[in-house]
Amino acid sequence: MASNPGNPGSEAGAEAAGITIVVLTRNRRELLRGCLESLFAQEDPGIPLEFVVVDDGSSDGTAAMVRELTAGRGNWRLVCQPHRGIAAARNAGIGAARSAWLAIVDDDFLLPAGYAREIAGYFRLHPEAEVVRFRVADANTGFLSRALYAYQEAGMQRSLAVAGVLAGGSAPGLDASGGTAFRCRVFGRVGPFDESFLRGTDTEFGLRLAAAGIAGHFSPALRIGHRGRPSLAEALAKA
Repeated sequence: MASNPGNPGSEAGAEAAGITIVVLTRNRRELLRGCLESLFAQEDPGIPLEFVVVDDGSSDGTAAMVRELTAGRGNWRLVCQPHRGIAAARNAGIGAARSAWLAIVDDDFLLPAGYAREIAGYFRLHPEAEVVRFRVADANTGFLSRALYAYQEAGMQRSLAVAGVLAGGSAPGLDASGGTAFRCRVFGRVGPFDESFLRGTDTEFGLRLAAAGIAGHFSPALRIGHRGRPSLAEALAKA
């Protein structure tokens, strides 16, 4: 479980503790490189900022590349584990975090320069928010990728429309994917990600948040680029 320096129950304590951005990866070294470069360019959010890369058993030299790229960057750490799946990788990142606010991103994301700053700004502006999700935009041009993203986007829009928060706000049951940011104390209330799930861990976590009365917030202020290249089988499995 993540440790929260300061007093995570107060806004002043949370800001002093800062933000941890966790990057999940496995055997996608070149995709990860682009993600890391986008994070190197993050604008200063005005509070401490750290990065944790969780390598879930890569065999393609990912760990060596991360060490090379982050050498001399004191706010970067690498956590390596045997391959255990995405839920276990998320939990490893949560456990390694030293901050009161935490975001989880995938290695095929390109993060806008204002990502960390938007997280800090949203939590400052909405002290009631425990979880905030952002819009994810397709960074590919292929037909299958666009079709799958359109399906996922339509599902999120339906959830937001039901709650009446298309312009931003909170929606019960909104899943915890898409570069979602959390106040780390939320994991003490609902527990970690369920490592028995092979798929849908973010949706299952979102249902537990809703059961605990914690609504997922949505901020339309920025878009995260997603460079996934799905196969037809993966698209059907996601659907």
